[in-house]
Amino acid sequence: MDTNVPHKPRVVRADFVLSATQETHFPASVLPEIAFVGRSNVGKSSLLNVLTGASKLARVSRTPGRTRLINFFEVELYRGPQKHCLRLVDLPGYGYAKVSKAEAKHFRHMLSAYMQRSFCLKLMVWLIDAKVGLTAADLRILELLEQSPARLLLVATKMDKLPKVQRKLQMERIARMLSLPREAVFAISAREKQGLELLWESILQTVA
Repeated sequence: MDTNVPHKPRVVRADFVLSATQETHFPASVLPEIAFVGRSNVGKSSLLNVLTGASKLARVSRTPGRTRLINFFEVELYRGPQKHCLRLVDLPGYGYAKVSKAEAKHFRHMLSAYMQRSFCLKLMVWLIDAKVGLTAADLRILELLEQSPARLLLVATKMDKLPKVQRKLQMERIARMLSLPREAVFAISAREKQGLELLWESILQTVA
């Protein structure tokens, strides 16, 4: 048996904690926090559900831009004998055209307040729609994300929406636009359950 092969992460508990509409509602925590941020309809909720194995943990809305809350979840998982307890944070989607300027401003304020107040924030998982590619809204939010001292991890979602022959080229295109090596972009498909173990490995390496 090859002892160098890492154990697959195994989630044993995933619980909703609360939803916050303003920074005074943010829950206190000593757990490392992993925040997920992305454009509306990028697949954040679907990724959180399949990542934790809890199909109804995060609400999947059929209407883009509907989720205006910051949702907090606590997850307990094992990798081999080692136990990890984390808090996953689902940030509101940005970039939806029908959201008013006031709501867009409120989102930026909430995101900025969260990044400044959360001393437990270890990793920002930034989701990009693989089929759509980088948008102007993504590039605008990147300026804000780069202000956080937390590590930034780039994830391309919905890979199943692309023909297999186009996937590598699109990943290279996204990486090139951000002046990143191709390996810096994680390819994920919640539907095909592609890339989940690698994403968990990167998360656990960050909080170890």
